[in-house]
Amino acid sequence: MENVIIKPCSSCSNFIDFDLSRIKRKIDSLFDKKEFDEAERVLKYWIENAIISNNKKTELELKNEYMGLLRKLNRKEDAIRIADEAYNLIYELNIQDSVSIGTIFINIGTVYKAFSKAMEGKKYFDIAKKIYEKYLDKNDILFAGLYNNMGLMLVDINEFDEALDLYNRAIDILRINKINELDCAITYLNIADLYYKKNNGNINSDVELIIDNCVESAFKYLNNENIPNDEYYRFVIEKCIPSFSFYGYFVYEKKLRDKINKEKF
Repeated sequence: MENVIIKPCSSCSNFIDFDLSRIKRKIDSLFDKKEFDEAERVLKYWIENAIISNNKKTELELKNEYMGLLRKLNRKEDAIRIADEAYNLIYELNIQDSVSIGTIFINIGTVYKAFSKAMEGKKYFDIAKKIYEKYLDKNDILFAGLYNNMGLMLVDINEFDEALDLYNRAIDILRINKINELDCAITYLNIADLYYKKNNGNINSDVELIIDNCVESAFKYLNNENIPNDEYYRFVIEKCIPSFSFYGYFVYEKKLRDKINKEKF
């Protein structure tokens, strides 16, 4: 990975160079090892240095990482506070009209969605969508991530038809790009959850068939031998396993658990 070093800019008076690529690699390594306390310590250290140096761009990048960690740790008040601070920094720096910032808007919206504030988070997804539509091809892979996250938010507010449309568009984009096929598995399980919630758990034979097809499709992608067994692969499997259990696919659940456990030794 090419090093990204943020130096002084017209709106910052920093006196420290920040090697963001190195910092993020360190954070990713700690995430992989589930050393979240150490990851937080590292993030808080560099955020404090960015603030002291008045390096607001670095502060924004690091707070983007920090809000994600706080969301994973289920620390609602802290996560929303950092998300709001990141939002304010975007407009203070007047950099709200770029693809990379669009991704930060998605992360802010995801924080709100994670803590039962989906309606409040909707505006951030809408901002990101407008930015992506302005600068990206309609089949750009970034849209798949946006549509999946927006879909989850829309399901929370019972906008099932719009959510299903976004999920299907995400699958089409993933297939066109022929990358990130693991995300297809996540999307199919999202569709299964959509139908389950839409019917309040009262599943008739037609809905059960749809859910079964989604679960089968998800397993097909996760069980693809051509996908490398890397950290992301194991992360996705661990994320998906509870869904296989929930829908009664215990054989698939065991196969996936055995697969990731085998890779650890």
